[in-house]
Amino acid sequence: MTLLLGLLLTLLAAACTQGNAPQPDDRLAVAVSVEPLRYVAEAVGGERVRVETFVPPGANPETYEMSPRRAVRLAESRVAVVVGLLPSERALMEQMPTAVRVADGMKLLGGECHDGHRADPHVWTTPQAMAIAARATASAFAAADTAHAAHYAARLSAFEKRMESLDSTLRHTLAAAPHAFAAYHPTLTYFAAAYGLRQLPLEAEGREPSPRRLRSLVDECRAAGVRTVLTQAEFDCRAAHALAKEIGARVVEIRPLAHDWEHEIVRIANALAQ
Repeated sequence: MTLLLGLLLTLLAAACTQGNAPQPDDRLAVAVSVEPLRYVAEAVGGERVRVETFVPPGANPETYEMSPRRAVRLAESRVAVVVGLLPSERALMEQMPTAVRVADGMKLLGGECHDGHRADPHVWTTPQAMAIAARATASAFAAADTAHAAHYAARLSAFEKRMESLDSTLRHTLAAAPHAFAAYHPTLTYFAAAYGLRQLPLEAEGREPSPRRLRSLVDECRAAGVRTVLTQAEFDCRAAHALAKEIGARVVEIRPLAHDWEHEIVRIANALAQ
């Protein structure tokens, strides 16, 4: 009896040890440059992908510099998804020359980027752009993980329908919104163009607005009926608060780089519609 009990205990201990042993992670390792692209990658990949963001939350993707340790870690990814226009992405693209550049499939608009780009890099601010990014991402996933290509295709189809529904929601929300809004950093260029709005940026080519520029903006905002001034935590927005006080507008802090992209873009639309 004692021998049998000892054998049972030995077998039980072995089973527990085996159950607690780390299991190999066969998910597709993916690196993305900004959090909105993580939203896309996880929507398309689901449980088949493990996604890490190059630019950490709260950092400015136009100035962020990657540490050597982080570079090594991200280089282990099998797929990289980038906008393709942000200065900070260069390090990631150098580590992974085959990175998917989602902006390549989009109609780009002119911007005021201070790093020499002629195109506005903030392409992730509309459902239409996110659908394009999702198609490029799904194609890259299927090529890297052919055994699960059907999985990515099905999730892409669902995501495209979701973006169509979101676009309808935004159009309804913004139908009666004031035509113009002010923003410290010109993040919403594509959003404004998609929904017939006018964005009045304070920042010009990455620089603080001069006193002369602020005086001009006061007149422009009053003439355009601006009621909302948008700020971001990544930037020193004291000038935006001064402008809002001068024209009697409210200040709303937005997070266009949030991982919960859909929730944030709806929140932005609701803020502009008030």
